[in-house]
Amino acid sequence: MIASIFLFGDSNLNSEQKDLQNVSVQLLWKHQFEFAGFYMAIEKGFYKNRGLNVELREFNGENIVEDVLNRKVDFGVGYSSLIIDRTMGRQIRGLSAFFQSSPAVLLTKKRDDIKSISDLRDKTLNISYNDISYAGIRAMLQSRGISFSGIKNIPNNFDLNLLIEDKIDGFFSYRTNEPFILDEMNISYSIFSPNDVGFDFYDDILFTSQQLIDLDSELVKKFYEATIEGWEYAFSNIEETVDIILNKYNQSLKKSRNALLFEARELLKLAKKSGVPFGDINEKRLESAEGIYRLLGFISSPKSGSTDFIYRINAVNLTKYEKDYLKNIGNIKYCINPDWMPYEKIINGKHEGLSKNFISLFEKKLETNFSFVKTNSWEDSLNALKNGDCQMTPMIKNDSSKNEYIHFSRSYINFPLVVATQSDEIFVTNIELLKGKK
Repeated sequence: MIASIFLFGDSNLNSEQKDLQNVSVQLLWKHQFEFAGFYMAIEKGFYKNRGLNVELREFNGENIVEDVLNRKVDFGVGYSSLIIDRTMGRQIRGLSAFFQSSPAVLLTKKRDDIKSISDLRDKTLNISYNDISYAGIRAMLQSRGISFSGIKNIPNNFDLNLLIEDKIDGFFSYRTNEPFILDEMNISYSIFSPNDVGFDFYDDILFTSQQLIDLDSELVKKFYEATIEGWEYAFSNIEETVDIILNKYNQSLKKSRNALLFEARELLKLAKKSGVPFGDINEKRLESAEGIYRLLGFISSPKSGSTDFIYRINAVNLTKYEKDYLKNIGNIKYCINPDWMPYEKIINGKHEGLSKNFISLFEKKLETNFSFVKTNSWEDSLNALKNGDCQMTPMIKNDSSKNEYIHFSRSYINFPLVVATQSDEIFVTNIELLKGKK
């Protein structure tokens, strides 16, 4: 009888395991907080609750794009350079960018002769101009007129002692890792980031193949939703997450608890941006990155890599808190500019114009009712926003003078003005570079 109980228990366990759908993910580095969303989705049962059994694979030199396309793995994590693969006809689709900005930076020791990017001319750096991983750094240097011939280059070596012992002047680094080591050693340093001068690349993009989407879009949806839930939990419970990484996922890098906490807090800054939903990928930003890759010579194909790269699981991906908020608020009151055609206008007491179409779309996607509040002028609408008689307006120019009473979302419609130069000119990243130009 005892034997039969054990056999019956075993049978139930195997049956439960068989009911889960196996999913594999290729990471782009060793286990650390960088992949915490996956860990917490496993540990908290977010994958299992959706019928998934997820295997995470550490990076060991794999060609992640090829492995995803050949179905050796179901999902991969990659850089913004995935759009280069798209220009080459590789059928991959981006699902989410875990970090809105890349942690890749140039690190120098505090020195009187290195106070700006321009001071890196003729200095020794551990970067490769032909490696796509350094595209942001290379663009940053070239924006200050520093080409490959303008630096002394050594082969890439991630030995921080080269910088500590003054064997090189600038060190290719990640602001999530090496600065912590220098802090521990009480060594003062400077960080030069491409993000700060207009070369803002996404990092850690979750992607899959078009083939998998066509075969099992429901699997892609479930995996995506559970992963986002894992990231939300990880960033809301950093210390608990770090302890789990220490106990279960720290065999390769063997980071200390303080190092993981430092990494987590730096990654949080890169992941969360005001007005931007977590994981959002914006096509305009991809187009900008693609343009930089083209100028640097990494793309020769005329085919666009950013067009149709993004695969949106749901038009709107709300957290549980956001869904509960919309449910409780019930009805959203909004005001418009009564006389601003073709964008919006009040005609015979009704809201007309382009923004009316957006309101209809918001109602459909959010499954929430919007209630139009009539006003006599734009000034009346602004006062209604101040007083709380209106909760939102669908179209408004971002104006810092109104920050006291209006929170501006990320733009969903843009009318861009740009400076165009010939292709042999350096990047124009600020207006000062136009001084003396015709």
